[in-house]
Amino acid sequence: MIIYNDSLISNNNSIKVNLPSFPPVGWQPVGHNYEEQSRLRDISIVAAAWPETAEDNIPTVPCLSADGHLLVLSVAASRVRYGTSVTFMIVYSTDVKRVLPKTIPSDPIFPNKLSLWCIFSDGSVTPAYDYDQNYGNDRVSLIDCPLTSFASEELWKYKRTLRVYLASTTNKDRNIPILKAFVNVPKSSVDSRNTSQEFFVMCTSPLHNKADYIIQWIEFHRLVGFQKFVIYNTTDTNNRLLSIVNIYSKRNPGVVDIVQWNFSRLGLADVLSTRYFQVEALHDCLIRYGDQSHWLGMLDLDEYIVPLLPYKTIADYVHDTYGRRIIGSINLWSQFFCTKYSDSYTSVENNTNHLTIERFTYRAKDLFKSG
Repeated sequence: MIIYNDSLISNNNSIKVNLPSFPPVGWQPVGHNYEEQSRLRDISIVAAAWPETAEDNIPTVPCLSADGHLLVLSVAASRVRYGTSVTFMIVYSTDVKRVLPKTIPSDPIFPNKLSLWCIFSDGSVTPAYDYDQNYGNDRVSLIDCPLTSFASEELWKYKRTLRVYLASTTNKDRNIPILKAFVNVPKSSVDSRNTSQEFFVMCTSPLHNKADYIIQWIEFHRLVGFQKFVIYNTTDTNNRLLSIVNIYSKRNPGVVDIVQWNFSRLGLADVLSTRYFQVEALHDCLIRYGDQSHWLGMLDLDEYIVPLLPYKTIADYVHDTYGRRIIGSINLWSQFFCTKYSDSYTSVENNTNHLTIERFTYRAKDLFKSG
């Protein structure tokens, strides 16, 4: 891709787009100084004039950004962050070299050291804000860009795919975006006829070929009050999960969504071999499905939320315990009902013809209080 001041030429398909000398429709002056404003104006002109189907050399999410600083796994839009925003889920900067299959020449810079901007397909621009979480082995970076009126209407009013570019003005020599993404919002599962009903969504952290347990896990949690389930699929190598969910969804439409969470094209390997970008997946689910839920749970397939008497559902417990108090999250203590050493299972525990909750009925004496 070759870019001139007044045209954009694709070497692959000979498309030429004449760039106007005036700002695009969505342009509003942004930037910390005149030089940055001018650069962003020029980049927004390019972005607004680019045909959606044009081939270019700008990396598309999931990808490593063109400047080598950001390893972006996913992008989702939300109406609960900054009013309306688009959020990039990013591998923590100190982990980028460890998860990539090939060595990159320089150490990635943290997002908070970069001057980043979102540019939407109408040429409108908003500043990017960053958030880093580093708690033990749970590390993730997020970049949030408020949505312009155009971007918000594309997603929620017209139900269209939103094209968004991420640009950096830190590198003075690069005058095109460092990556691009195509964003959709999931179809809402909330019944508009009963908007007063509290809606509970359950996300699973990435699967490890546990498709055989998924239906009983879903059915149990439907009984205790969850209405929607989002499965992040990483290891369903033989499409068994997809087959099981398709059969289930014919009888229960709209209950289960599958998000493909596999980055084999990039050859990525998580820092922890026992999980596959789990922290990033959970943040993705929170942002992607937070709009259509009052409460959103994040559990593995070997974890069950069991309401204790007098409560029959999780909704009863949450309503009675917290009422209308503003609660960010609830952290539940674990109780273990089985051992990881399968050779010590009893005959009942070994009987896979029974449900998991029927096989394991004895628990450890002490509550696990550190998680």
